[in-house]
Amino acid sequence: MNVSPFELFDLPASYRLDADSLNHKFIELSARNHPDRFTDPLDQLEAAQRSATINAAYEILRDPHRRAESLLSILGGPSQTQDKRLPPELLEQMMDLREKEEQAAATGDQAALAELAQWARTQRTAAMDQIARSFEQAEVPGADRRKLFDTIRLCLNGLNYYRRMIDQIAAR
Repeated sequence: MNVSPFELFDLPASYRLDADSLNHKFIELSARNHPDRFTDPLDQLEAAQRSATINAAYEILRDPHRRAESLLSILGGPSQTQDKRLPPELLEQMMDLREKEEQAAATGDQAALAELAQWARTQRTAAMDQIARSFEQAEVPGADRRKLFDTIRLCLNGLNYYRRMIDQIAAR
């Protein structure tokens, strides 16, 4: 049976989740399905498979980006392969920032690198906030869900650029 992470954890399909409730449900499901609770090898194998499914679902639900991707898919929004668009001017902006990053790295300007990383973190936070607001608005009866899903998709696609920039600066 193929169920969504939300269904597996008996949670509403909603972007905003209570972290304590999610953790409690994870511990409960993990304990109930741990292979060591079973003596029959076939039951142990099935429990191990259920545990792997539970762990994968938990990883999706606890990561806001992955949770948004999953929820958008469940609600019928466009996937990243269906819609690769980016927020307007993001590519041009990122090329400019990458150039600044390279210059700062070449000159050892740690303050400039820290400023660029902070900019990317701020953009990531703003995108995640927009995603949360858009999912909430999509729950309102009569909302233009297609437009909201497009906004979510653009934000999710842009997040990859911010994450990559943060990771690259951290690796320097």
